[in-house]
Amino acid sequence: MRHTIARSLRWLAPCTLLLAAGSALAAPTIEQRTLEGSGVPLLVVRTPGVPIVHLLASLDGGVLDEPEGKDGTTALLLRTARRATAGFSYEAVNDLLDRTGGRLSASAGVDSAGLGLSCVKSFLPDLVPLWAGALLAPSLPEAPLQREQRRMIDEARRALDSPDGRLERLAGDLAFKGHPYARRPDGLPETLQGITADELRAHHEHLVRARRLRIVAVGDLDPDVLAATLSKALAGLPPGDPQPGLPAWKPAAAAARVEARELKTDYLLAFFALPGPGEQGYEASRLAFRILSEDLWERVRTRKGLAYAVSCGVAAARANFGYLYASSTDPEAVIREIHAAVDALIAEPPDGKRIRDTLAVFATEYYSSRRRNQAIAGAVAHAARAYGDPARAFDLVDRLSRVSPEAVAAALRAGFRNLQWGALGDAGRIPAELLEKR
Repeated sequence: MRHTIARSLRWLAPCTLLLAAGSALAAPTIEQRTLEGSGVPLLVVRTPGVPIVHLLASLDGGVLDEPEGKDGTTALLLRTARRATAGFSYEAVNDLLDRTGGRLSASAGVDSAGLGLSCVKSFLPDLVPLWAGALLAPSLPEAPLQREQRRMIDEARRALDSPDGRLERLAGDLAFKGHPYARRPDGLPETLQGITADELRAHHEHLVRARRLRIVAVGDLDPDVLAATLSKALAGLPPGDPQPGLPAWKPAAAAARVEARELKTDYLLAFFALPGPGEQGYEASRLAFRILSEDLWERVRTRKGLAYAVSCGVAAARANFGYLYASSTDPEAVIREIHAAVDALIAEPPDGKRIRDTLAVFATEYYSSRRRNQAIAGAVAHAARAYGDPARAFDLVDRLSRVSPEAVAAALRAGFRNLQWGALGDAGRIPAELLEKR
């Protein structure tokens, strides 16, 4: 099971050597401009000599903004917006993208959404009007909308037909009941089915507004020239309202929900509250649960063969959480081993060498996952939103290297509690009472 965890980007390959020497990686310069007429911030990460550019319109708005019972509204809006605009028909959009090789992308998450453009730099002047039109004036014609709607419904059904997809809904419904995070950014078959074009237009009216928008550009670009171009393209964008506040999420007690299924393997997933980006303890939690995940794999999977898969990690959400996942034919033994592994790390925190070794592996994955301009843009947008400082997109490894062994133990002690478990499989094998002990 894979979960999307916010990561940064790779700029230098020999990160292990830099970490061993105790040095921080040099971050690229982010040049900031403000678009005239709209006041939208523009963040430009320059990559000299790279022919590909990426523009990201990052919107502050996730599931909290969606109408009740209409999960997936934002995703459907932005996915359909790519198909036709007030200035480009469906056929014209396809012709232009075919001629230039450009690509429009859409994303929606629990806290934010985005509309991106990737292209060769020489085609950027041709494609900016299309990208801006998709953002500001999508026409949402009936046929493309219905196709996108059917596609999303099929994707949601396929996800729920898999054990992992069903498990994630089971655990999420329990953990986030009454909280906006209980909604699904990609929607559910029953919520997507009823979304109309008029509802998408109404959602667009309050979502795509200047106070919710920031533009991130990555490529070999002149910030002043780009700012002038985008100021014209986004002229007249109303200010709108900022993103609403998000309720805190912190379960008061452990809980478990078991769904009986005739499966050869049992599946377990827990969510638990943790500090978020910018909050005290976030870096310690990131490192602590990374080390715990390594220990669980070695202890539960490699040495004892008790699980087919076992992992844990930390998200980067506004109301942040961690997760713990396992699949096994002996779930009780797995849970006991998980508890033992946590207790061992609390009683005997990892030493400096263990932390350095973990960080060396993490750094390679962390930077390698952010080699593309699109990923760089997403990381910068997240840092600007979460920290108020886009440069934080580049310094997570350095921040983790300053976490002490004692802070790792404290993060596990504070974070591994009041777990919200979903379990799928043989109810006779799944120890609900044991799950609810922590």
